Amino acid sequence: QEAIENEVEILSRISLWDGCVKMHMAYTEGLFCYIVMEKCEMTMLRCLDKMDLTEATLADLLRGALTSLCCIAAVDVVHRDVKPDNYLVKNGVVKLCDFGMSEVVEKNTPGVKGVFGTAPYMCPEMLKGQGYDQKADVWSWAVMAYVLFFGKFPYQPKELTSKSMKATIVTGDQTLDFQPKSGLPRVSECVCEYLRSVLVRDPEQRPTAMEAMASYSDARGECDSYGSLRPMLYAAKREGAFNSPKLEGSEN
Repeated sequence: QEAIENEVEILSRISLWDGCVKMHMAYTEGLFCYIVMEKCEMTMLRCLDKMDLTEATLADLLRGALTSLCCIAAVDVVHRDVKPDNYLVKNGVVKLCDFGMSEVVEKNTPGVKGVFGTAPYMCPEMLKGQGYDQKADVWSWAVMAYVLFFGKFPYQPKELTSKSMKATIVTGDQTLDFQPKSGLPRVSECVCEYLRSVLVRDPEQRPTAMEAMASYSDARGECDSYGSLRPMLYAAKREGAFNSPKLEGSEN
């Protein structure tokens, strides 16, 4: 009951923003609670499969996903499970969904705690048991952008399991090259440099969603086209970027 009430409260907070799937109503019948949500046309994966996938079109899609994070940060909400599977698309607008793990971050506090979400997208401070805020979502978004542009996760152990993935993120002993997986097409330097500026391990140095958005337009404007990024999408699918239950990682 408490979890449902929390989700309804979160959905009420974000209901004015186009970047989030809206709640139309919530009601109970006996022991069951029903939440009626806005209907969207397709998942992010379906959108990626259908679109002409280039640097520019992927950058535009990811801009929409980042806009959603600006929206929820404005009302003090941290999502805690930002990943491709939790974005839907309606009339070309990217919308964040599934707020079941979300929490309100009270002002002037060290943030919230607890391990929530999907292992590859979890931030280092969460996995270390530290307090965290909306910058945790920025990390997750940056990981999502990384795997879609480069066809690999930034921290990727040999064994793709939740436990090994979390351990690799915590240690951070892999050197990130911000380059596509071997054998994949090249990506513009502006994309690589932008992701380097956002995927920052230290939350104190990591930009907020609004700060990341402020520098996004410059990076987007310099995107080149070296051809289709379809090979990156195929590689991301193989690595478990979408619909991968074995990488689910919540501990709460």
